Amino acid sequence: MKLFLIYFLFASLSFAKPGEIFDVVFDLDWTLVNKTTESMAARDKTGVIRIGLQPYRISAGAIQQLVRLHRDPRFRVSFYSGGNSNRNNELIAVIYQEIQKYDATFKTHLILNQEDLVEIEGVPASAPFSERFKKNLLKVNSNLNRVFLIDDIANYTLPGQEENVLWLGRTYEDTASFADAIARARKADEKTRPYYPTTEQEWRNDKLKIVSAVDIIFEAVNSRHPIATMNYLSAQKPPLKRSVQTSRQCSQLFQ
Repeated sequence: MKLFLIYFLFASLSFAKPGEIFDVVFDLDWTLVNKTTESMAARDKTGVIRIGLQPYRISAGAIQQLVRLHRDPRFRVSFYSGGNSNRNNELIAVIYQEIQKYDATFKTHLILNQEDLVEIEGVPASAPFSERFKKNLLKVNSNLNRVFLIDDIANYTLPGQEENVLWLGRTYEDTASFADAIARARKADEKTRPYYPTTEQEWRNDKLKIVSAVDIIFEAVNSRHPIATMNYLSAQKPPLKRSVQTSRQCSQLFQ
């Protein structure tokens, strides 16, 4: 009986084979971390870190979600940011000081930076940065069926890699409470006002964006079509709303 129970326990565990690895790639700014101000950092010290003179706030639950991914042998964790390598490496090193309190063996797979972006020919220098330069997820894994990019910008990858993006939707300026967000929005100019939430639910969704995104990835990898499932689920769950067209395309896969 004991031998049977031991066999059942080990048979029920999911051991990843080399071909079963999934790469989860995180953007940094306005995804994993948010720039904040000294006054806001003083009001709420939760998750505040500093790189040079700039304070950042680690997104709520991000450390726990990174640990969750590292503990699952199916996943590798990488980072892909348009920031410069020195800043990115320092930022990730500070984040991993917290992660390695759980397990010192948890390490990143890849850290990709501004020099790893692809410059798009023919795009004028006056165009937004994310139109002039794109992330190439083939640098992470040649099999795009096993790559997820969590990003606050929907169109920051090369053509053909759009379905690999778990887009977070609009993200907001760091505030300690919804009341703070409303107060700051009233003082903001027309250019920055859209980056403050208009409802408390929007504020809460933004705070939980990483938790929601990683939950979707865990659901997706347990399905037969992980990338299509990720897109379908992200279309159903706020704040991870994708286009109606993408939602319809993904829904057709399950008919």
